[in-house]
This record gives sequence, C-alpha cells and structure tokens, in this order.
Amino acid sequence: MRLKCGRLLLLLCLLCIHHAAAQAKAGSSGIVDTIAESTQDFGDELSDAATTAAKTVKSAASKASGTVANATSFAAESITNKTTTANAASAKSAEALEGEELDAAVRENADAQAYKEDPSFKVVAQVVDQEPAAELANGDADLSTTGVCEDDIDQYCLDVMPGLGRLAICLSDQIKEQGKEGYSGTKVSQTCSQELDKFRRDQSGNINLDLPLAQACSDDVQTLCSRLAEGESSLSCLREHKDQVSGECSSEIFRRQENAADDFRLDKELYTACQADAQSLCRDIDPHAGKVQECLTSNRFSLSYDCQAELFRQEQEDSEDLRLSIRLFHKCLNDKIQFCGDVPPGNARAKECLEQHRDEANFSTGCKEELETMIQARSADFRLDSQLKRQCTKDIENLCQPEKYEVADLPDDHAIVIACLQDYRDEIENPSCKARVTKVKELAASDIRFDIPLAEACYDDRRQFCSGVPPGSARVIRCLQDSRQDLSAQCSAQLFDEEVDMAESIDFQIPMKTACRREISSFCKDVPHGHARVIRCLQDNLKADNFTQSCKAEVQRYEQTASTDYRLNYRLTQACGEVLKEVCVNVCPDEENMDKACGGTVLRCLADKIDDINDDSCKKELLYFQKMEVRDFRNDVILAEACRQDVDHYCASVKPGDGKVHQCLVDHQDSLTVACRAETNHLSITAASNVELSPSLGKACASERQAHCKGVTPGKARVFNCLLANADKMNMSASCNSNLKATQGSRLRNWRLDYGVRKQCKADVSKVMSSQVLLQSVL
Repeated sequence: MRLKCGRLLLLLCLLCIHHAAAQAKAGSSGIVDTIAESTQDFGDELSDAATTAAKTVKSAASKASGTVANATSFAAESITNKTTTANAASAKSAEALEGEELDAAVRENADAQAYKEDPSFKVVAQVVDQEPAAELANGDADLSTTGVCEDDIDQYCLDVMPGLGRLAICLSDQIKEQGKEGYSGTKVSQTCSQELDKFRRDQSGNINLDLPLAQACSDDVQTLCSRLAEGESSLSCLREHKDQVSGECSSEIFRRQENAADDFRLDKELYTACQADAQSLCRDIDPHAGKVQECLTSNRFSLSYDCQAELFRQEQEDSEDLRLSIRLFHKCLNDKIQFCGDVPPGNARAKECLEQHRDEANFSTGCKEELETMIQARSADFRLDSQLKRQCTKDIENLCQPEKYEVADLPDDHAIVIACLQDYRDEIENPSCKARVTKVKELAASDIRFDIPLAEACYDDRRQFCSGVPPGSARVIRCLQDSRQDLSAQCSAQLFDEEVDMAESIDFQIPMKTACRREISSFCKDVPHGHARVIRCLQDNLKADNFTQSCKAEVQRYEQTASTDYRLNYRLTQACGEVLKEVCVNVCPDEENMDKACGGTVLRCLADKIDDINDDSCKKELLYFQKMEVRDFRNDVILAEACRQDVDHYCASVKPGDGKVHQCLVDHQDSLTVACRAETNHLSITAASNVELSPSLGKACASERQAHCKGVTPGKARVFNCLLANADKMNMSASCNSNLKATQGSRLRNWRLDYGVRKQCKADVSKVMSSQVLLQSVL
C-alpha cells in the first residue's frame, strides 16, 4: 500500500513540474523540495522509480528557467543519495553488526518507530559470541509502534522512546500495576498482552535478542562464561555468578529474573524441563503472576526429576529478593509499605524485615501466612535461605562434611545441614554465619513447622495430643512438653534433643523471653545473649519486688526442667563436662539412649561428690544448682517424685519457694513415707553443709555474717560454725538467734547434719551402730 501511494505521488509530482516550468522560480523551488521530502523514506523498493523520476525532473526542468533546472537537479541528487544509503544499510543488515555500527542502526530504526514508520532495514546482532546471531525485533529490539500494541503504546507509553525494549518494559509495568489489589483503571488489551508475551519469550531464547542484557553483560560472559556446557545458556551461567558480575549486568539479570518469576515460559531452562508437566498438571492455569510455578510446586512429587530440579533452582535464585517471590510480593505489598518502607530491596532485607514484624497487631493475615510458608520451605533446605547459604558456605564445608550426610541435589535431604550448623554453632568461624544460624534456631524454637526434624518425628503425636493448638509462639512445642509422658519414643527423643539446644539461650526460650520482656530490659539489658547468661540473670533477680508473676512462673518452669537432666542445664554442662567423665561415669540409667533425660541422677552424683571436685567453675555451678534445690523442692526431681503424695497430704497449703515445702516435710518427718523421709534427710544434709543452702538461716543472719564472718569461705559448714562461735560476742537479732538454735538442735538430733561429724566420724559411727545392732539382737 505504501509503495503504491509513493508511486502515485511521484506521478503527481511530474505533472506539477511540467506546469511549474512556465511559472516563477520561487514556486518551482518549493515543488522540488516537496519531491525530495516525499521520496526519502521509500527505501529499496522505490530505487528505480526514484531514479526515473529524477531523470524526468531534469528533462522537464531544462525547459524552464535555469534556476528551476538547478533546483530540480538538486532534488534528484538528494533522492539518489538517500536511495544509495538505504541500499547500503540493507546490504549490511544481512551481516551481524556490533559496536557503534549496531548502535547507529538501532537508533535509526528507533527514530523511524517514533514517527510510526516501519524500520528502515533489518538488524542482526551478535554481541555475545557464545550464542547465535539474532535478528532484532523491529530492527530496534522492541515492540512495534505500528502493530497490535499501537493503541496501548499511545495510551500508556506516549513519552517513552522506542528501542532497546523500553516500550516492552513500559507495558509490562502497566500490567503489573493492573495486577495490584483494588486497581480499577484501564487495562492493556488482550492482543497486545499476547504480543508482549511473544516478544519476551523470543528474547528468553537467545541473549542476543535482548540487546540491553547482551551489551551490559558481554564482558562478564567473556570472563565468567566463555565456555558453556552443552545446553547451557549465557543467562543461566550469569545467574550462577550473579555476585561476581558488574552492577549494570546484575541489574539486567534481575530484570530477566523478574520476568521469569512472573511467567515460567520466560525461564528457558525451567520451561524446557517443565513444559510437559505444566501441560498435564497445570493446563488451565494463567501463566502469569507465578501461578504455574505455584501449581508445579503444589504437585512437586508428581513432577519429572528435571522439572523438580529446575523449579528448585528458580526458587533458590528468587529467595534473594522479595520482588522475585511474586505471590509473597503481592500478598505483602501493603505490609512492606507500612512496616518496611525504608528497607532497600535485595539480599533478602525486605523479607527479613517483614519476618520481624509478622506478629504485630496490624500485620495482614495473608502476608503472615505466606511468610510462614516461605520460612517452612527454607527450614527444610538451607539453599533456600539466601543469607545462610551466602554467609555459611565455608563453615558448612568445614563442619558439616556434605559427603558424610549424603547431600543430594534435591531439597528433601538438606534439613540436616541446618541441624549440623546448630549443633556446631560454637565452632562456627564466620560471625555473620553464627548470627544467621542463631536466628534460624530462634525461628525453629518459636514454631514446630520451622523445626523440620521435630515436626517429622512428632507428626502423629502432634495430631493426637495437640491438634487444636495453633502454631506459633512455641505453643505446639509447649503442648508436646506437657504431654511428654505419653509421647512416642521417637518424638520424645527428638524433643529432648531440641530442648538441650534450647537451653543455651534466652532467644530459644520463647515463652520465657515473651513473658520476661520487661524484666530483661530492666535487669539484664547489658547482659549478652547466649550461653544462658540472660537466663541466669533472670534467676538471680527472681526475688526482686517488681518481677512479674508471669515471668517468675516461666523462670521456675525452666529451673524444674533443667533439674531433670544435667544436659538441660547449659552452664553446668559446660562447666562440668570433663568432670563428669571422671566422677559420674555410667550413672545415667539409660546410657545407651542419650536422647532421654537421666531423671536427675547425674546431678545427684555431682552434688554428692562436690567436695571431691577440684574444678572451681564446676563447683560454682553445682552450688548454684543446690541453691535451686533447697529453694524449691520441685528442683530436686528425685525428692519431688518420692514425696509427691506426702506434699499433697501434709504441705498442700504451703507455697513453694524459700525452702518452705522442705521445712514442712522436715516438720512432718516422722509421718513421711520411707522414700520421702530418706530424700528429705538427703536434702537436709546438703543444706547443712553450706549456709548459702539454708535460705531461712542465710536471710536471718545476713547482717551478723557480714559483721563477724565476712572473710569465711562458704562450704563445709564453716560459716555456720563461725556464727555459732561468735554468738556470745555479738548483738544477735532474735531471728538469727532462733535459726541458729534450730539448726544446732537439728545437728544434735541427727549426726548426719553436722558436717564435721559426718565427714570425720562416719566410719566410727558405722562401727558403733553395727555393734549396737548386734547387741540388741543378742539381748
């Protein structure tokens, strides 16, 4: 059509020139200019016609004045020059262009497109030698301004210069805007959307078709991807080395990743591997907004091996940036604006911020659920945790020995790597890695879904005992702890193993950390987390006046749990680990299964042999444990079990704490069951050896001790003997005097409560007692 119009125009011009020969010079000059302008865009097809027209013009002009002849001669020369240029460009388009020549050709076609004119010539580019040369769409690597998207471009991209995919990006941005919740404006036409899809799919097959990407990354391809494996594309290689490429290249790679996250067909490797699976499992699914990937993921175990691998590969790559997690991005867009508006994208920063705010009151349910689904998937495979993967690579190699764990290529085998890092947390060298592993452990302690080994081991137990308990805030884990006696052996063992890890930090004691938030801020704000330091700080301040009841209850619960097994007492385990190998070997009743609690037997062994232990740090921790026992009878698990019925019968109205229940049992000693009487005596003997283990005496005589026995080292009843020796020399309070007399009376009634007699006269007492028994039997 364009050709026909051009030829008619030339004929019309010829008639005009014949008429102009009889007119003035000025008029003829204007007509010739019109001829030149009308023919300069006709290209190769009008070459012959333009030449003929020029000859005719010269012939006609010779009959007119000299000026008109000169003007028409100039017009003919212009037409011929333009035609020659077009022919030369057309010849060049058959060969691959590069450098400035390529840029000039693309600019010329883009200029033509800006005026809604067809491209002047075809352009073939091969910026990256590792992939085939490719003919650029519309000669400028962009959508056509005169094709099916013409109206949409006029409506949404009027101020966008064509070329280098700028129009495609503009329309893609408009389609993204349309996808936002509550959007009510006009939309890109269906036919244009389809054309855009085709344009992007074509680009995904060859890096040379995506000129901005090819030009930005050409040097990086030469450096990092000069030798591609069979079937490997330049882009897939660049994605693997994304941390090493230039900033401009990285930005272009991200653009392609955004497109591929939206439409799986734009990821060449994923589409190739999953096309058949998508056709059979996700036939009617809209390919946009990541919906096909979501469908494939939900059918993961029905996919071919290659499809599973490629799908997981894209999941790994997308884990770096919220914008690449399409479903999460849309679900959390408003929350991102509200809670994390100042957080820059990339390096999973926005995801991390959203995680930290997910329990706040105004956080949307949809975003929270999507985040927790992401965390759960990440907990099953460290490779989906971009921060942990990046920060812990060397530590994983050094500590976790992948060959030992038989790590496979698919995600199901990789939860063990996270468990390994947690087990060897103190040996991790990279501080950033250690911080990340601590964060992962904190998440696992807060929600059983994020603790894959525990979730799998306790799957049936959770359904049986905790089916109505919502996840989060360690509620399910607490439920399992409360149902410990009824749990399966597998669940019970795994739960104990997790509790041992949780004993190391307040950050893993979620209920305690939540209940004691104010106390931690008031009493322990400068105490470093980890190594149970904050937990010990809370224990030390347990009797403070402004300690809330909820916090006190959680600390007491922790102490009772820690008293069931030395491994649940982190500080004692660290201090006495080597001592245990010497003084309490084979004491645990179930040595073959170290995932079970020892019922306090090892702690009892250590406490009984405290005088034989030379390690000061171990003795210090043992003394602290003994204080816990005498302060609250529930922390002596052997006594608590033996005296359960006696406490209910004789001391039901006595509130635990400050040794009150123990004193109640002493007061009813003659009425106690045999087992309870023996355990009560054992605790009394322990308390008699150190004034710090006698809460009532220590409190009553605090000022007297400070005045007369300040330099006396506690232990072996030294402080009590000092107070007793100075009783006549000091102005003793009635309370202290009463406690001293009561303690001395107990020692006189029971020789075992006198530390000196018990240690120095034990053999003689045994000999005398044996003689008396023998004499009574004779009589």
